[in-house]
Amino acid sequence: MPTITIHVSEELNERLACAVEVNKLTAEDFILLAVAEKLERPDALDAQTSASYAEYLRSGESVPLVEVREYFESRIAGKTAKKPAFRKTKV
Repeated sequence: MPTITIHVSEELNERLACAVEVNKLTAEDFILLAVAEKLERPDALDAQTSASYAEYLRSGESVPLVEVREYFESRIAGKTAKKPAFRKTKV
């Protein structure tokens, strides 16, 4: 696993120490969780993905992943497949 070294201010280090104590985590685990949470946010994604997510939130329409997978698996296998349709889902 790659290693990343970061330098933090004394204030941030103190805040981190408090947070790991309260959450009963190691500093490494707390930082990994924070990075993972940040990367899951739509604003951490590229512009196209963010625009697509915004459209999904606006319209409530999507295609279930299982249908997308079946479509591409059929196409890869050389079969004719009907493109799955967008439909309202719970946002």
